[in-house]
Amino acid sequence: VGMVTHTDILRRQSSSPLLLPRQLERARSLDELRRYGDQVAEAVGGLLNSGARVSDIGRVVAVAHDALLQRLLRDAEAELGTPPAPYAWLVVGSQGRYEQTLRTDRGNALIYADEHPADAPDYFRALAEIVVERLVACGFPRCPGEIMATNPQWRQPLSRWQATFAHWIDVPDEEALLRCAIFFDYRQVHGTLAVET
Repeated sequence: VGMVTHTDILRRQSSSPLLLPRQLERARSLDELRRYGDQVAEAVGGLLNSGARVSDIGRVVAVAHDALLQRLLRDAEAELGTPPAPYAWLVVGSQGRYEQTLRTDRGNALIYADEHPADAPDYFRALAEIVVERLVACGFPRCPGEIMATNPQWRQPLSRWQATFAHWIDVPDEEALLRCAIFFDYRQVHGTLAVET
């Protein structure tokens, strides 16, 4: 019928989810990071064609998007300098549940240590702006509900974050229930501040 060559095998493997981390490591520009998103989409196509379960595909996408986010955060830290205080970058909602689809908006938050120098809020504002802007450049639209670390409401010291959660529980009005549905499904993707409850 035909021959399978090493080129055929390499072409088939180039869209494998197993190679995505290496492709992300090799990226040297924002354009290459943007292409990484396209490679994730190709890998998903291959998984669908091979009969993978949708729940497994969702996890692959979430892990691939986590890796991109971690890379963007490391790059931003390299530009801005060492973070002035421990912090945690969280993903919330569908990404927090490992149910991310290919190019949906990304709900996120940034929590930093209560003990921080005076310049920490400015540093973390700049960090959030750089990362969210680059996520948009990589094909992820801004969250229409502004549930992003660029919103000061979702970029707070840990004690304020905990007080916000406590208020939602103590005063379960409509807004609090909506926020709980989003923020109670969170995962820490980057940073040294432990925020697990």
